[in-house]
Amino acid sequence: MKLKSILCFLAVAFSLSVSAQNLRFVANSASPGYVSPTEINVAGYTADDYAIFDLVIENLGDGSFSLAGWEGTINWGTFIYNSPLQNIGGANSPFELVSGVEGLPTSQVLPADQSGAPTTTTGSNSGGVFRGGAVILNQEERPSTGTLILGRWRLYPARFHDTVGNTRDIVSCISSEEFVRFVANDISSDRHIIAKADATAASSSEVTFNDADLTVRLVNADAPGRKLDITGDNLVDPRDLLPYVNCILGGGACNGLTGDDLAQLYDANCDGNASAGDLTLAVRRIVNSITRSSKNTSFYDLEAGSGTLVLKPAEGAGSVFTTSLMPRGGSFVDDAFLSQADINKGWNLVSTRIPGSDQLNLVLFNMSGDEVFPNVHVNYTADKKMSYFMGRVDAFDQNNRPVSVDTSKVSFETVKN
Repeated sequence: MKLKSILCFLAVAFSLSVSAQNLRFVANSASPGYVSPTEINVAGYTADDYAIFDLVIENLGDGSFSLAGWEGTINWGTFIYNSPLQNIGGANSPFELVSGVEGLPTSQVLPADQSGAPTTTTGSNSGGVFRGGAVILNQEERPSTGTLILGRWRLYPARFHDTVGNTRDIVSCISSEEFVRFVANDISSDRHIIAKADATAASSSEVTFNDADLTVRLVNADAPGRKLDITGDNLVDPRDLLPYVNCILGGGACNGLTGDDLAQLYDANCDGNASAGDLTLAVRRIVNSITRSSKNTSFYDLEAGSGTLVLKPAEGAGSVFTTSLMPRGGSFVDDAFLSQADINKGWNLVSTRIPGSDQLNLVLFNMSGDEVFPNVHVNYTADKKMSYFMGRVDAFDQNNRPVSVDTSKVSFETVKN
């Protein structure tokens, strides 16, 4: 390549690198327990304390577009969102978007009614999700330069409640590490949360971001460990299932913990006790990865209508078996079930849905010891022909050692209604 061409290439590359606007979601330094832009320690929080988060756009300054507004989604920690409160944005709500674009009186916080008065929205208890935004009403005020705070949130941990409306203990609900994340856009469709003055959405090449810059850790420095990390390996994954259920349901050793330390690690619904009532929430958290297809994924078809899909694990035995089913063009019903014969052998089944997804997670466990993996019956419904694929399989024996499962030998049978 000639020197002139190289210089031209570098000039273009440099201009692209400085023209992109960067999106960040950070902890505000005024937050009680502020540690850094990516961390807040809630160990000393009282009923009136709240964490503050800012959504920031940096380097808005190349004149490529003017900012008209934005809309996006917040996901917050699993153990601080299971609440009956639906008035997100209203008085005494646990999560508030308190301001829009900084310094602009005509920045209208969303959601709002036709007169511009802020309205409440429903937080998703199954997913810990709140959607909000802001629009700059006065076109002449729409900025095209500078670094701006696009929105500011407050999170009140003490305002979250349990399923019967009791205020939950902050310390037992927030373990050694939780996360609050801003969800920017779906890269595959190039949709973006930033609105430009010409009424189009900014592309991901115009406003850049990465997940690390959109995540803030909530930590509890006084906690004995990360909630549900029963094996103590600093991971919450299927290996934690068997020791968890042995403690909650079987009177196991529970890591030798008692009192507040036991509740902090095992209490998934934050009611102050480690009991069978925690099981579904705990399973949802432990088995919570999103299943994605690849070029090697095997898809299966189901005809239109309703019926029961029978998942037949490969020949093998163990005490834990987990997998997931992802449908396309239809849905699986949550009430998956086992045969009475398999229940009599000690098998238990918990099915949970990934928040914001049609993915159905299936978790089998047996506290009586290793048994042949049972068939799982899953109801489905489809208006037209649908397809599905199976996600990763994890299996363990009664000593919590991995069990190899040949997924190529897993089979499915369809029973039409």
